[in-house]
Amino acid sequence: MAAGKQSEVMGELDGIIAGNYERQDTSRAKAFKAELLLGDGEREAALALVNDILKTDNNFEQALLVRAHYHILADDIDSAVSDLRVVLRNNSESEQALVMLANAYLSSGSSQLADDIFRKVLDINPGNVHAAVPVIQSLLEKKDIDRSERVLEAALSRSPDNDILLSILAQIKVSKKDFEGGKKIISQIVANGKNPSFSHYLAGRTLQAEGDCRGAIEQYKQALTQNPELSRALEGLSLCFVELKRGSDLATYLREFRASNPKNMMALSVLASVYERQGNTDAAVATLEEGLAQDATWVQGYTALASTYRAAKDPTSAIQSLERGLVALPESPLLKTLLASSYERSGDKTKAMQLYEEVLAVNPNHEGVIKNLASLLTDDFSSPENIKRAVKLTEHFASSSHPYFIDSYAWALIKSGNPAAADPLLARAIQMEPSTPIFYYHRGVGLRDIGKQAEAEKMLLIAKEKAKKSDPLLQRINDALNSF
Repeated sequence: MAAGKQSEVMGELDGIIAGNYERQDTSRAKAFKAELLLGDGEREAALALVNDILKTDNNFEQALLVRAHYHILADDIDSAVSDLRVVLRNNSESEQALVMLANAYLSSGSSQLADDIFRKVLDINPGNVHAAVPVIQSLLEKKDIDRSERVLEAALSRSPDNDILLSILAQIKVSKKDFEGGKKIISQIVANGKNPSFSHYLAGRTLQAEGDCRGAIEQYKQALTQNPELSRALEGLSLCFVELKRGSDLATYLREFRASNPKNMMALSVLASVYERQGNTDAAVATLEEGLAQDATWVQGYTALASTYRAAKDPTSAIQSLERGLVALPESPLLKTLLASSYERSGDKTKAMQLYEEVLAVNPNHEGVIKNLASLLTDDFSSPENIKRAVKLTEHFASSSHPYFIDSYAWALIKSGNPAAADPLLARAIQMEPSTPIFYYHRGVGLRDIGKQAEAEKMLLIAKEKAKKSDPLLQRINDALNSF
């Protein structure tokens, strides 16, 4: 394997499989061969091998891991989770199984479940890069820089030359305006020599943060010359051109880049966004249509087209773009979710609910869709059965680190007649995000239903103060205030 001699590897494995060895050894050889076949795209041959192992030993860990990988590649998340749970029942500290399970949850939209499992992996092995990276990214999204750095330091203590960890640390340094610290880490990445294009990207990002957009553009160009698929470099370069008010130069560069890399659709997305910022909706639409004519399955083309139309205050065309995307990609959960959200905004709540139900039928743990569907069940299609279902759908949000998910469960509790259980949840949501008026509104209604009138009125007045004058929530806040 180390010498890259795959055919010899297969020969050795076949010899063990056919030889007079212990069943445990031949099973390991079959599982190893299946893993290699899966990597080569021979999925059915791999599945046949692992199923042969599992006929005689349905708990064989390596075979279950390979089959779980097969199911993930086939987007059969439920089957993958089932196999991985068998592995973990027998070996609760299997890092490979835990990381695969977390990634399976991520692909189904269950980011909170995935985050919990990644953290469990880090409890077992702080140096597990596959778990450290998503946990760090999750912490950074929440702007928890201190904890993200602690996780990074623990992982780097085990893998000091890991380019992925070093690059994240460099970006954190730059975000904290520790430019010298960032440059030192970039020098370390350059010395490793594993990923020169990303080194140029990081150098560009550092220069951009320092205000040197001209220097950053040159670094981004070098990164893209070495790796045209490095989309973040293309985004950074575009922002620098815009910052320098050189929109026409950017358009020229993107057209030339596109000519050299005709399969790179990212260039069209960026070019369309440039036209959109310039107020040229027609050019933005034409650019995206160019990409969709080339590839009718370009999901981002449809979503970008819808976004362009929304920015131009044309919600009807935005909806039509997403509907058109679903004709080309009828099973796309992203298009279904965005279209459902668009239907909600346009007032067609029935169509929205139907699409959310379709997504959940395939991905029952999709947290964003659960939150949106629960909101429809409690507010627009309210009935004892629907409210009970909303509570059931959202109850796992009680331990979420996302305030909107916590609020979703708390509101379902209030609507179900259990405001006392909802109040501490809403207090936590407000503490996490104190500028969101709907959290105060929901807590105010809950406190009113408990009988705490003075506290309820205080919450509702804060909600009214924080809500924008155009927010439809204002009417509901006033109705609640008038209900005392």
